[in-house]
Formats: sequence, C-alpha cells, structure tokens
Amino acid sequence: MTSFRLNLEEFLQEEAAADAEEDVDMKKDLLLFNFMKNSLEEFYRNEHYDSRFITEAVVLDTYQGSKSLSKYLKDELFIDNRIEPIDLAEISCKLSYLESKE
Repeated sequence: MTSFRLNLEEFLQEEAAADAEEDVDMKKDLLLFNFMKNSLEEFYRNEHYDSRFITEAVVLDTYQGSKSLSKYLKDELFIDNRIEPIDLAEISCKLSYLESKE
C-alpha cells in the first residue's frame, strides 16, 4: 500500500506542475493577445498611420509556447496568422559574427 501511495503522490505532484505550466503559458498568450489588440487599436485610431485593414499577422515566438494565441487572434480579431518560432540568442550570435566580418 505504501508503494501505491507514493506513486499516487508523485503523480499528483507531476499533474499539479503540468497544470501550473499550462496556466503560465495561457497567461503569456493572453498578455500577447492584449498587446496585439491594443497595438491594432492604436494603428487604426492614430492618424499618423495609413490604417489599411490588417488581415494577416506573423508572430515571432521567442518562447515557443503560443498554444492558444493563434486561436485567440483568429476567433477574436478575425486575423489569419502564423506563429514562427525564433531563437533570439542564435540570431544575435549570427548578427555579431556577420558584423565582426565587416
């Protein structure tokens, strides 16, 4: 019985950790969604921009965690989108290397 209890406790701890990670990802996605929504509102309201209707967005995802962001953008803002994962450290190293060659 002790063996089962320990396994159950381990399982519950792992499930709690997975749920916490999923909550963090969802919060990040909502923050990104709100940022994009506010940016679009500014774009459409500000007379300094040529406010043509935006139908597509490309999101450069640095943390590879945007599971629901694409759905939010499509469902709430009616924007087709794609999420492109990028590694800023790798890009920064490549740019530094190219700059050092000049």
